[in-house]
Amino acid sequence: MKKKKYFFNLVLLSVLVISMILVVSAQMKRNFNVNTQAKNTKPAGELCINLGGACTTSIACSNRGGVDGGIYDCSRKKTCCSFTGGLSKRVFVTSLKYNGNLGGLLGADAKCQERANSANLDGNWKAWLSDNSTSASSRFTQSNAPYLLTSGTMVASNWNDLTDGNLDNIIILTESGSLHGNDVWTGTNEQGEIHNPGASKCMEWSALSNESPSGSTGRSGSADYRWTWGNTRNCADTYPLYCFEQ
Repeated sequence: MKKKKYFFNLVLLSVLVISMILVVSAQMKRNFNVNTQAKNTKPAGELCINLGGACTTSIACSNRGGVDGGIYDCSRKKTCCSFTGGLSKRVFVTSLKYNGNLGGLLGADAKCQERANSANLDGNWKAWLSDNSTSASSRFTQSNAPYLLTSGTMVASNWNDLTDGNLDNIIILTESGSLHGNDVWTGTNEQGEIHNPGASKCMEWSALSNESPSGSTGRSGSADYRWTWGNTRNCADTYPLYCFEQ
């Protein structure tokens, strides 16, 4: 009798172990499929927004220029929402401030890229900056898709909207999503062209010199033309940069 009971318990234990193995195996397979889709699936026209925060499977995207139903990538903390106009372009103002010796336009671009990388924002980034020979508009990808803050808030619906003199929302969030209202080095007018050609721009943003002692700035707290021009500041002063994803 004891042998039969022992045998029965052994069979029952074996069945339980096998069931647990099958359940764990199925769950691992589902997780693998979900993670693979989240990391590798990029539907045409997706709109990817860096949100951070807790992992969820659904988030409203209509106020970000897209529609609901995107894929949430937990590993990169991104939600990808469908948008037919192409990939959105993100915008931020740097959390760091710099004097007017930015290393030229390329040096300013490198500073934007470094700030984006520090916040795990992928993509190619450039500074909204012009010198007296090259405008921001000539250096930028002029997107037909929305320009968004790192929070997903709309700044402009496309390039034409960005450069019409009025933003939908002010550019006041840094690469990490914190608030940062200040003057911003630009040298650029609201059309993305050179502001006041021939005027001092800190020796083309490459030196601190009495020959070129100042540079033009915008104001990150403004939504009209003053977001990109309106003030002139000493090149020894420190201000952030606007950075745009290309």
